[in-house]
Amino acid sequence: MGKFLKIVIVFVLVDIIFSAIIFSRHFFRDTDYFSIADQFHFTRYFVSPFLEGEQKKLPDNIEFLGFHKKLSKKKIYISDPVLGWRLGKNRADLKTPFSYNKPALRITNSQGFGSSGEFQYFYKKKKPDDIYRVVILGGSTVFGDGAESIKDNLPSKLKNEFIENQDIKQKIEIINAGVGGYDSGQEFMYLYTELLSFKPDLVLVYNGWNDQLNAVQKISKLGSEVYNNQDWIDYYYKPSHLNIKKISNQSFTFFGSTKIFLNSSIVSLRRFFEGSSTFYLFKKFYTFFGKKETKENFLPNDVIDFDSYISKYYKKNIETMIQLSNSNNFKIAILLQPILGVSDELENQYGHLELDSKVISYREDFYNKVRITLNNLNDKYKNNENICIKDISQNIFKNITSRVYEDSGHLLGKGNEIVAKKVYAHLSSCFNYN
Repeated sequence: MGKFLKIVIVFVLVDIIFSAIIFSRHFFRDTDYFSIADQFHFTRYFVSPFLEGEQKKLPDNIEFLGFHKKLSKKKIYISDPVLGWRLGKNRADLKTPFSYNKPALRITNSQGFGSSGEFQYFYKKKKPDDIYRVVILGGSTVFGDGAESIKDNLPSKLKNEFIENQDIKQKIEIINAGVGGYDSGQEFMYLYTELLSFKPDLVLVYNGWNDQLNAVQKISKLGSEVYNNQDWIDYYYKPSHLNIKKISNQSFTFFGSTKIFLNSSIVSLRRFFEGSSTFYLFKKFYTFFGKKETKENFLPNDVIDFDSYISKYYKKNIETMIQLSNSNNFKIAILLQPILGVSDELENQYGHLELDSKVISYREDFYNKVRITLNNLNDKYKNNENICIKDISQNIFKNITSRVYEDSGHLLGKGNEIVAKKVYAHLSSCFNYN
């Protein structure tokens, strides 16, 4: 027992020394030392609290989760039986945008909404008469991934445009209803099951990228013939729905419950090891000297037919949300978001991303077909003054020399500012705001 205790003490001391050395190296080189400080057990509790960051501004009721990572103790996203997943309530984590050393904060309030630039916010379901309420639906690009701060995300930038330009007596309220990974089906269900109760005056649907990604992944997994012959309801099932069902079924049996317990124990053990600087160095050495594994490319070799996905799923979702706007008396704007590869501009600035030629091809094909769908819907509803359908994916960053993309789809604050100005210009044209 005494020998084991000595081994543990030596391991802890060595781990502390390694943690201090690794952190110091990143700190003096000014290279993402915030995430390093949060990664190791020692630095997380004895160094991170003394680093200056936006997390210092968090209200007391917000639980700070540290840096966003796969095996974090609690994730900012939680399971949901209807939507598959959703944002947790009163949570905050940090992500470091690409080529930007300081981490960016992402927060949610007690209602599970992302921030539109504020640290403290709450939306009354019984909307006051002096409030003009805007709900923005979308994925992580709306929630705020890529932005350098909560004031640099798209909802915050759009709120600034409303405040600066709109000549109305009502107070502008922007609800950030973006959830990472959400496609048009989840956006529709989120709007129908929850967001309608907030009585929005305007709903913005900002999407395209996640639908394209999900279409490629689903069709490549099932094959075009099987996928195209699915019932319409099958399009709404996500892997997370199946996982929730699987865990629920397992919990009713002894062996299933035992399996859940063992899996949880393994995850907890992995979390412990991930917080050890000793194992961090071991992984680094193994990666450097070990055999380089080629990542399996999930992209299929054949051409993907997006027609079924767009007609049976994407178009159905968009049109159903339009019908909800008519029956619930709010304005709606459908906006096709910009991503790299769907317009000729800026691609030469992002060669370091090394986008696969098939990725570009799938993006172009999907977006071209979605544009046709949106043009047809625009013609169908052109006489409805409460509907605005716009493609903002082309040439929006023309003649812009500064970096606007954080990666191949998420935008930095500068990109969100440009998009917000374009969106507001379209809204003003469609709805006669000014």
